[in-house]
Amino acid sequence: MRYLLMPLCALLCLQAQAQDISDAGASTFPASTRYEVAFAPDGGALELVLKAINSARHEILVATYTFSNTSIAQALLAAKQRGVAVRVVSDRGTNLKYTQAHFLASKGLPVRLNGQYRIHHHKFMVIDGSSVETGSFNYAKTAVRNAENVLLIWHAPELAKAYAAEWEKMWAGGEDIKGAP
Repeated sequence: MRYLLMPLCALLCLQAQAQDISDAGASTFPASTRYEVAFAPDGGALELVLKAINSARHEILVATYTFSNTSIAQALLAAKQRGVAVRVVSDRGTNLKYTQAHFLASKGLPVRLNGQYRIHHHKFMVIDGSSVETGSFNYAKTAVRNAENVLLIWHAPELAKAYAAEWEKMWAGGEDIKGAP
């Protein structure tokens, strides 16, 4: 339950009126902002992640901890094949051996491993600079059996900008997987 509350609290904090904390990054959402939420193991979490990927038209920035889910990797590859720029940054420690991060790199997607932190525990995607998929759901094959959550926030460009800035920091601190472009 607390894992669900963290992303929802973040969403509510961002939606709150920015009074004296406007310099701290508080913001309101545009009227067009919508959200979807799903859960694992029984509530469609993987399907919502795939919906986010399949919605992309221009760019997907992926930050992941463990990356062993073939459905997510195949959806990202399909996005690349339809002309979407896809870049992935993942945790170095959990992806030293062959994972879906290596698979995507072998298919020409830019993939970096970040080892600057004890763990690179991010699990989010920025879609077309406007939408954010986040939550406790790891992009791992076992996540569909765990108690996990996914929050997809559509049409929130300021939120997407904040996530993209964090993603860029992780990307800059990462190293290309050998053999990746």
